[in-house]
Amino acid sequence: MGVTPPSEAPNGAVHVDRDRLVSLLRRLVEADSTNPPGGEAAVVAVLADHFGRHGLFVEIDEVLPGRPNLSVAIGGGGTPGPGVATNGPGGGAEGPGGGADGSGPVLLLSAHTDTMPVGPSWSRPPFAAVVEDGELFGRGACDAKGGLAAMAEAVVAVHEARVPLRGRLVFDAVVDEEAGGAGTLRALAAGRRADWAIVAEPTDLAIARTSNGQLDVSITVRGKAAHGSTPDEGRSAIGDAAAVVAAFEAEHERLRRAPHPLLGSASYSVGTIHGGVQASIVAAECLLEVDRRILPGASTEDAVAEIDAILARVRAERPGMDVARDVTLAIPPVEVAAASPVCIALAEALVGLGAKGTFGGLRATSDAAWLATTGMEAVVFGPGSLRHAHGPDERVALADVELAARALAETIVKLLG
Repeated sequence: MGVTPPSEAPNGAVHVDRDRLVSLLRRLVEADSTNPPGGEAAVVAVLADHFGRHGLFVEIDEVLPGRPNLSVAIGGGGTPGPGVATNGPGGGAEGPGGGADGSGPVLLLSAHTDTMPVGPSWSRPPFAAVVEDGELFGRGACDAKGGLAAMAEAVVAVHEARVPLRGRLVFDAVVDEEAGGAGTLRALAAGRRADWAIVAEPTDLAIARTSNGQLDVSITVRGKAAHGSTPDEGRSAIGDAAAVVAAFEAEHERLRRAPHPLLGSASYSVGTIHGGVQASIVAAECLLEVDRRILPGASTEDAVAEIDAILARVRAERPGMDVARDVTLAIPPVEVAAASPVCIALAEALVGLGAKGTFGGLRATSDAAWLATTGMEAVVFGPGSLRHAHGPDERVALADVELAARALAETIVKLLG
């Protein structure tokens, strides 16, 4: 690829400071940014202070009241001195294949600042950032503040090493990933573009070059109420809904027979069902909420058409059935070729650090899906495991956070140095 290893960078090696990294991660976890309601401003304050202390200029854009994105950019025409700009266009907007001076590629590092709510059954305070046996415990530790801290440290390390960059490095800390992606969508609407993107999520340090898409559908089945003693005078919406559920289960079994090598199979899951008033009244309405996971090669439009075909078959089998569907969420799948420069650079960086550098797939969705819609080659990577995300006693191994930061710093140099 014609790259210069960090250890041979003309102005000195890139050095990741473990103590600085752990200190930043602790401060990030201590800042409660659960969504809802979304207290990301506390995290942005920590990041703005951190970057400012190390001579980097930050831009802050309030996406929603009290919920700002933060952006930092270096290379591609120089880096401004330390400071803060507010209500900017999301940190600058460079077109693909060009830095601020119109030359060189653009690499985007993106991490979300919100977390899921705490929930019950914690054995440690969720915002105390407790460290035990090399692991840091706290809400957001792995999803995704471990990756957020690793990215922030990588940016500072490359900046301090004064590595000449032939392109532009952009770091976005975005709001609302856990509830729809408003932060990333705002940055894209403001013109954020890049050749490559690395999105921080817990992947056990595997390079998730593919992710499934997600389609959420609300299905309303309407019947006719009647006295429970004379059910034939009505029409049970629950009975019709049960036929719909059975049809989705049958389709799920069919999808299981064609798995993706990195993601497994596409799937259907009926997540909720609500219907009826009481046992002695024939149910006049029943509501289903369905989760459909989509593999690369298919689209959200394909999945909608498939659902419509399933509902049409059930209608044909049950004449007079009244059923309607409404799409409530549509996130496309993502797939990046293993030969992509961002995949090669990140894999080589990990192998050079003694890690496996393996490729994987992400069953969950992430902001990579929105970034990919603009043509970015977006992969997902970070410390921590999905097994520990969203539940009690969320944790991340500090050694993995450090390794992620080092791998990201070396990837920046391989792609841009």
